[in-house]
Amino acid sequence: MNYNTKDESIGNCYFEVTRDLIKENTQNGIDICAKLSVEGQIYYNAKFFSLEPIPQPTPDFFKNLKEKPFNLSTFYVVVTLQEPNGSFPSSDKLANLFGCKSPEELLDLYKSHCYEDRILVINQTLWTTSMIMWFLQNMLKEYQSEWFCVYKRAAEYIRKEIHCDLEAEKILLSIGEKVVNEKFDINVNIR
Repeated sequence: MNYNTKDESIGNCYFEVTRDLIKENTQNGIDICAKLSVEGQIYYNAKFFSLEPIPQPTPDFFKNLKEKPFNLSTFYVVVTLQEPNGSFPSSDKLANLFGCKSPEELLDLYKSHCYEDRILVINQTLWTTSMIMWFLQNMLKEYQSEWFCVYKRAAEYIRKEIHCDLEAEKILLSIGEKVVNEKFDINVNIR
């Protein structure tokens, strides 16, 4: 899209992933120049990561997580769960990320920390989006440069959906933080 108008397409291009490209991949990725379909060209860098599945919610989920913590592969799986509007709707994969067997179990976990009626009646995708924002901050903090744009889109989604009600946003996010802290046994020391 045109950077200046944002609504005008200047073309598209396709990037084909082949075995040769994966073999050529370096730690810094591959630099690519592609012609756009309408006009001009685009330069970009591509990196390849093999993704590991999100651990299944077994009785040993948290023990296994201590032995093999979340990593950059987890982040790239999380990215696939984000909708174009920035939200993270409830799903089996999202529930599994939190060690829950179902989306309902994850939503019940959020409800158990919420004592505000106005938050309980809003779109539940706001709940899961707030949990993912805290998940990124606490569980994948060393990859902030990677997830910053994903986080920003999620924050914009929340702000738009609650019509810039900063008090409701603060409550919504604080509950998401409590869920993540409890679920992953994060101790917050306030000084």
